[in-house]
Amino acid sequence: MSNRTVDDKMDRILHHMFSDPTKAGFPLTETERLIKERVERIFTMWIDNTTWSDTQIKNWVMKTFDRTDREARGDVHMTKFLLGSVKNASRAFHQYRLNEMVLKVYRKAEENNDLANMNAAARTYAQFNRLDKEEAEETAFDKIIPPDWDFTTDVSVLGLKPIPNVEEVKQRIRAKYYGKTPEQISYEDIQDTES
Repeated sequence: MSNRTVDDKMDRILHHMFSDPTKAGFPLTETERLIKERVERIFTMWIDNTTWSDTQIKNWVMKTFDRTDREARGDVHMTKFLLGSVKNASRAFHQYRLNEMVLKVYRKAEENNDLANMNAAARTYAQFNRLDKEEAEETAFDKIIPPDWDFTTDVSVLGLKPIPNVEEVKQRIRAKYYGKTPEQISYEDIQDTES
């Protein structure tokens, strides 16, 4: 099966996800319908159990749908591909839940006129939502101008003194070392002495 066919199948299934099949505009094949239902159930189970690892959800798929290890891994992969990683997607959900819990604690403390717990809940809320940090200014990328580089061989721009007759020096060095092997070049052995 070609990649284009697989992509088309994925697109068709994704178009039908969590929707009324009669309103999708085109029918799914029986195989696509079964995949869609399986992926929807896997995703729902994963949302209900956000702490489950890939292995735990794979084991659940094997048991629930009587799938082999390889098939279950494929289903987990397809679920992640079609609906995103639950762990990443659920971060926003957990942020929402934490905010709700903190607000509930604040309201309860307010009912009891408990200023210490009201203050602690407000501090937690502000810290978690980064209200205690300055908002970063949005970078105006359209105003960024790249530097205009002028390339030069003039070493004086670096504060170095230019070598007079540099071409002659290059020719002398080439004549001295051109064609010589490392054994022909004179050198001096330096002994490493450790103290």
